[in-house]
Amino acid sequence: MKYKLLLSILTLVYLASCNHQTEKPEATQKATITATDISGCYAYFSPQDTVLFHLNVQGKTFTGELVYNYFQKDKNTGTIKGKIHGDTLLADYTFMSEGIESVREVLFLKQGNTLVEGYGEVTEQAGKMVFPNKRNLDFSKSKPLIKTNCEEDIKG
Repeated sequence: MKYKLLLSILTLVYLASCNHQTEKPEATQKATITATDISGCYAYFSPQDTVLFHLNVQGKTFTGELVYNYFQKDKNTGTIKGKIHGDTLLADYTFMSEGIESVREVLFLKQGNTLVEGYGEVTEQAGKMVFPNKRNLDFSKSKPLIKTNCEEDIKG
């Protein structure tokens, strides 16, 4: 009798645990980016540095123009083409610097109305610089690109 009661209790506990769905905390859930909430212009301005990013999203792919103008460094102007994975944009950035065309992988994380670029170790692969381990990128040193009005970007 005790065996049947214990078995019944264990069965009820098991069934109750099967129906219990665990939800991830909001902070750890990845947001899915849509074309309407990300397409547009993004910029970072400081007294000496400027970054401009014009982004056109279609489904899970995007294209755009990206300009880095850092103090005492060569200006990089180029095009960007990539794919969206959850809250992350992964792309190839083809740019001109000192008259030489180069390609490097870039990765941006969407956080609210900003895009934060990830930095980390890079290696050359098939003529472009890539991140060998995208999971180890550092987003804390980045200068956040804030969504702006595209006409204001041109004036900046």
